[in-house]
Order: sequence, then structure tokens, then C-alpha cells
Amino acid sequence: MNIFFFPPTSHPNKYVDNLRAGLQKEGIYILNSKQNFIIMLFEALLLRFFKNVRIFHLNWILNLASDTRIKNHLATYVFIAWIRILKLTGGRLVWTIHNIIPHECKNESLVIHLRNILIKNCDRIIIHSKESIKILHNVLSKQLIDKVVHYIPHGHYIDDYIKTDNNCRETLNIADDEFVFLFLGLIREYKNIDLLIRVFNDLQLERAKLLICGKFASPVLQEKIVELAKPNHNIILIQRFLDDDEVVQYFNTADIMVLPFDNSSTLNSASIYMALSLKTPAITPVIGTTKDIGPKPFLFTYEYKNSSQHYAALKAAIRKSFQFAQYNKKRFAKLGFEGYEHLKINNDWTESITQLSAIYRDLVND
Repeated sequence: MNIFFFPPTSHPNKYVDNLRAGLQKEGIYILNSKQNFIIMLFEALLLRFFKNVRIFHLNWILNLASDTRIKNHLATYVFIAWIRILKLTGGRLVWTIHNIIPHECKNESLVIHLRNILIKNCDRIIIHSKESIKILHNVLSKQLIDKVVHYIPHGHYIDDYIKTDNNCRETLNIADDEFVFLFLGLIREYKNIDLLIRVFNDLQLERAKLLICGKFASPVLQEKIVELAKPNHNIILIQRFLDDDEVVQYFNTADIMVLPFDNSSTLNSASIYMALSLKTPAITPVIGTTKDIGPKPFLFTYEYKNSSQHYAALKAAIRKSFQFAQYNKKRFAKLGFEGYEHLKINNDWTESITQLSAIYRDLVND
């Protein structure tokens, strides 16, 4: 079976690559190869008309409507017309919900308009967290939700990285007895790295380092973060993407991952699965991902409703994790492995691929 999948990759996140590899083992092949949105629309219709492709699976498509620029409005309504054409010609539309709205959204009304149209026109909707159901209640009846929506756990990243015991402590001049908080990933506004730095500065933890690794989304944000971090020699900035082997070594350097992202847009977090896949516990707000995993000792979760609450809640969570590590060293040392074992059992790609393959085949035969 051939299907259309957009986007065709999610680099550096290995989510789409893992799906592609797993689906191929099931005899399901992804045909598209273009990231450009307009080319994608034409390519999809060509595949529908001339290759008889019926399954069209979309991810992160709401990003299209998240800006206020005219070209985003035009592209959104072209896409809505594309949906109509696709449905009229017998195409089957599948959509995976990843977030409540796109991160750093500037045009929420247009996003919600597009989201509602998608929900009404999708033949199947995939969710990776049960919290996602809340988005659908105002658009679909319970009967339709039961028919259309499928919960499939997000896959882990355990098999995506070559295992090594090497770390970067000597290279970064970090002593063996120093506690290392890590943020690793693309640095964007919604990830609140400025807040993380302010909290770390104010806590003044003894024998602790904050290691921030990743490429900056904009020069303005980079300048702000660099200036905030500059006075504190216990903050280490690595301002670039890391190769896969480096990713493992930096996680080996860390004691815990810190993910202080915006909870108003986030449902799922690949970063949480990545940290646990590399045997690293995490500090994170309560979101759909953490609710599905449940209250576990390897997740130091916190809740907040506004920016001032976020500061206090993040500060308390960081202090709690640090104190836990100081007074329960042996127990803390086991947390990463427990998270890893949890993912092996509950987030295996094989089961996710089996469920998704069954959904595709059911739609083709419907």
C-alpha cells in the first residue's frame, strides 16, 4: 500500500523517520518527498489522480495558519479547498494531533477555524495523549469521536542512538560531583529558556551546573539568552545542533533534563520521550504526555496558570529534584533507568505501527 504523508520528515526529531521505517516493514510506503507546502498540495493531487493513492496523513499542519501574514491566509484557504477536492475524489484524510495550537501562534482565530474544518473532514484522527480529546468535544459528537479518534502511544527513541558511556564532563570542566541540569533542543521562545536561567540564577545551588545545548531560532532570542547567562559561570551554552553521538554524550553528562515549555500550546513532548529513552529523568509542566505516563518518580512535574506562577513552580520543581538527588543519591540514580524501562514496555514503536497500519487498511477497505 502507498500513502501520502506530510511532512515527509521531522528532523532533528526522529518521529517521522521511525514511522516511515516501521510502516515499510508492514508493506506501507510513503511516496511524497517535498517539504514545500504548495508543491506538497500538487504532489498529493497527482498521486490521488494518477497513482490511486487514497490515504493522506498530515502532521503539524496547523502551523500553516499560525501567522498573520497575507500569504498564510491565502495558503490556509488554498489548503481548505484542497481538502474539499481530496474528499470529493475519494481520498481518506488522517490527521495526528500534536499540540493544542502551534507554538508561538500569532493568529489563533485562523488556527481554530482550520482546526475545526480538519476535525470535521478527517476520516481518522490520531492522538498521542488522551488529553487531546478535549479539543474535539466542541466539534464532534461522542459517537463520532468513538468512531474517528484513535489513541496510539507516542513511540520512544531508545533504538535511535548508539549507546555509549562517554560524557562531556571533562571537556566542559564539570566535576564528577557536580549536579547537571540539561536543556537540549531547538531554542525557541515557548521553551522559556530565559525563565530557566533566571530561576537557576536565583536558586544559587551549590555544586550545580546548567547546560543549555541547541541552535537558536532567532538572533534576537540568542542575544537575550547569551546576555542572561553571561554573569553566571555555572551556566554553559552550546549554541548549535548536536550530532547524534554528541546527543548521547550530553545526556550522559546530565543528571536531569529541564523542559519549562509553555503549557498553553503543548499536548505532547518528544523531548520527554527522548530524555527517558536516554535514561535521564525530567522536570516538566503537567501536559498530556505526563498525564498518560502517570505520576512517576522519574518525572518531576509542576503546574502553573500564568508567568509568575510558572517562575515559582519551576523553581520549586528544580529545588525538589536537586534536594532529592542530594539526600537520596542511590534512589535518584535509578530514576533514569526506571523511565527507560517504562518506555520499553509502554511506548514501543512496533505496537504503534501495528495499530496505525490497521487504521490505514480499514480506511482503504471502507
